[in-house]
Parts: sequence; structure tokens; C-alpha cells
Amino acid sequence: MKAVVVICGGRSAEHEVSIMSAKTVVTELARKGFPVQLVGIDLRGRTMTPEELTNHFPDLPKGVEVPSCVSWITHLCDLSPESTVIFPVLHGPYGEDGTIQGFFELLRIPYVGSGVGASAVGMNKIYTKRLLISEGIPVLPFTTL
Repeated sequence: MKAVVVICGGRSAEHEVSIMSAKTVVTELARKGFPVQLVGIDLRGRTMTPEELTNHFPDLPKGVEVPSCVSWITHLCDLSPESTVIFPVLHGPYGEDGTIQGFFELLRIPYVGSGVGASAVGMNKIYTKRLLISEGIPVLPFTTL
């Protein structure tokens, strides 16, 4: 069974929402018996310390590892693609816009969710609407400001 690395927090205004979402993801993965590592990114883009993470996650399920790493980037670079999958629970820019997905692609580590292109297009609502229209999918009228 592959280990699941859950990444949460991030630099966006949705930082706290990401942490709340990650609580559910981590709890369910642990309940289903997956080995889980929890990695947090603070609002500056730096790695959360284990102490910072446990402040956000006071009731971490048994078996969830909070690695003490100097850099979340270095930690991800050291993961084995054969035995790991990344579950990004990052909302907004730098999480849902294709940027982090591109990093996972460079590392050749499998991850949960949409790829780079779909994430980038989905984050830009105007591009999404134009793409849907070009494929004949009905879209409500809109105005670009």
C-alpha cells in the first residue's frame, strides 16, 4: 500500500480552509488504514514545524506521521514515486492553479486530482467558460471585466 503525503495550508487566502479540509482527508485516510504523512505550508510558503501542525491538528489520528523536515520541497524531492502518492489539499493560487501539480509532474510522483492543464484552466473562470462554449456546452451569459 502506498503512503499518502497530505499537503495543506499554503500561501493563498484560503489557507485556513485548506487546513480544515485536510483534517477530514487525514482522518479518513488513517481510518482506512493508509500510512499518512502530513506536511504543512505556512502563509509565507515555508514548511510548518511539527509543533505548528499539531496546533492546527490537535486530534491527529494514530499512525499519522508529521515529518520534521527543513523544507517541504526537499521532503517531496526525497519521496519515492513507487511507494508514495501525494494528496494536495491546497486551495486557491499555488494549490489549485496547476503550479504545484507541475512540481509533482517534474518529480514524477503520482498525485490526486486534476493535472496541470485542467487545474490552470479550471482556476481561470473566463478560460473555463470559453472552453466550454467552444465545445458546445451551455454556459450562462457572462461579462468579462
